[in-house]
Amino acid sequence: MMLKSVWLGMLICGVAVLSFGASPVSMTVTEVLREPLPSEDLSCIESDAAIVVESPACRYTVDRASGAIAGLETKRDGLVQLQQAAELWFDDTPLSGCGGGKTDIAVQGKDKIVLNTRGALRDGVPYTLETTFYNDGVVVCALTLNPATDLSFTRGIRFEVSAAGQFSHYLHKRRDSEGVDSFQGALPEAGQTVELTTLTSCLEVFSSKAALAIFTDRGGTFRQPADAPLASLGVGEKLPGSRMPVLLTQHIVRVAPGGDPFVVRAGESFTFRTGLAVAPNRLPHPRWRDLRMFIWIGDDKHPYPADEEIRAAARLGFTLFQMHRLGTPGEPRPPAGEFDRVLKTVHDAGMLFIWTANADLMYANALGVQERIAAEQWPLWQGFNYGGRYKAAMDAYCDLIATCLASPNGLADYRMETIGRMLENYPVDGMYIDDNLPYANCTLWEEHGHPEPVYDCLIELHEVNWRRRQALLAKIPHAVLIDHSSHGFILPAISAFDCHLFGEGYSFPSVEAYWAQYGSYHNQPAQGCLWAGDTEAARCGTELAYAYDLLTGAGNTATSIGGSGRTSSPMPQGSTPTKSCL
Repeated sequence: MMLKSVWLGMLICGVAVLSFGASPVSMTVTEVLREPLPSEDLSCIESDAAIVVESPACRYTVDRASGAIAGLETKRDGLVQLQQAAELWFDDTPLSGCGGGKTDIAVQGKDKIVLNTRGALRDGVPYTLETTFYNDGVVVCALTLNPATDLSFTRGIRFEVSAAGQFSHYLHKRRDSEGVDSFQGALPEAGQTVELTTLTSCLEVFSSKAALAIFTDRGGTFRQPADAPLASLGVGEKLPGSRMPVLLTQHIVRVAPGGDPFVVRAGESFTFRTGLAVAPNRLPHPRWRDLRMFIWIGDDKHPYPADEEIRAAARLGFTLFQMHRLGTPGEPRPPAGEFDRVLKTVHDAGMLFIWTANADLMYANALGVQERIAAEQWPLWQGFNYGGRYKAAMDAYCDLIATCLASPNGLADYRMETIGRMLENYPVDGMYIDDNLPYANCTLWEEHGHPEPVYDCLIELHEVNWRRRQALLAKIPHAVLIDHSSHGFILPAISAFDCHLFGEGYSFPSVEAYWAQYGSYHNQPAQGCLWAGDTEAARCGTELAYAYDLLTGAGNTATSIGGSGRTSSPMPQGSTPTKSCL
């Protein structure tokens, strides 16, 4: 009896220690999903010779005398590093060789730092350079020439970046395409160079561990002859640590030997932008592998999901509940009160709620859209995707009007206003941005201030995505921003996101092909989702998608359910998983 009492006392003592002295050994899914993201704050250090801009993931160094980016390195050693300054060449004159200039800090924020440089290529040829560093690893440089006399270029203007890193593949984004058809392939053999003659927008090298992209808004603004290469990629001999040296080049202006020069007239100005993007670009996401997305799509008869549908998605292991066709951010579709119910049920089930918006469409009933149309100023925002308008046959509320992808003339500000209202009125947890691709089909280039008649709005798309991210994080430290990048791995366009929906069900012939095309997303601190397709031959079937999901570590597949044609399925009151439309 005494021995039994001793053991009972020891057991009670042990329980007391566990109850009062020990730390918890696990967290609920609700707690995990709401962990704040690690700090993305930028810092800035000045010296007489240089300005260093640093994020938690990478470090840029700027030469104060010229404004040239003299250094870039990711903090994970050996992944990406410049071998020499990221150079702008004006004929045979490098920007880094233009001493005597002055660089000042114009904006010093935690999310963005802006430097202004005033210098001269030579006597009578002043330039200004605005360099903007974002906390998602992207930098954009806008250079303006203001010559006092006619300035002729007999060879051209080119952007050249020499770097080394753990790269295995490359991609080239054309300025006259949306990016889905961007060429992707293995790096050339050491000592070889690939030349590209199409209009150039973004050229990048990547692997599953790292990525580096260069981009410009005026690639090929002048070239002679008409088929002269506008971009090139050269590869050197492999370095220690499996690092590959590469030389990336984009031509803003290219003039053939003996050809007619490119002339900037006295008193006029010539402005162009170049940029860099790097990955890894942020610290690892605290919810890595926990972001499993479920997409619910309503129709006229069933505009909102039933509570049991929501709870069933949670029971199946989904952690993100995305609702398509919900309306303009902050303005949920009728009937009144239904969204509050859905939001509460999603949160009670332990999931995060994701509001869907489009990069290139807005609801026709949105207040800002109606005001522009009434004032006969719609061309200032007008876009041309889907023939200018998208209407869902099964859902009359889904009436969207196309907008220019660059969000010009105040549209970007209006988008941020709608997000502000959404965050003020509803405790949502993030957003999904559909069709996050840099399209090139805007015909109103002068009205919208595009630098070229054929333009893909890549730089402006990044700006809006970055602004959206800052707006979300200011209110929701655990916010999840998701994009639909299809299979366009365009680094500046996707750098602001925590989760990428890629593929949209497009099929792939092998595991090797899967990783070659989609595995590159692993170089970012973000999750990737493969969306199961439907019965089309080009789509990846549901069974194959889930098999790949298991083979590649799980958490890589998103499922959608539609509100129309409700039939029997594992989801209560739901239809079988299908590819979503808008």
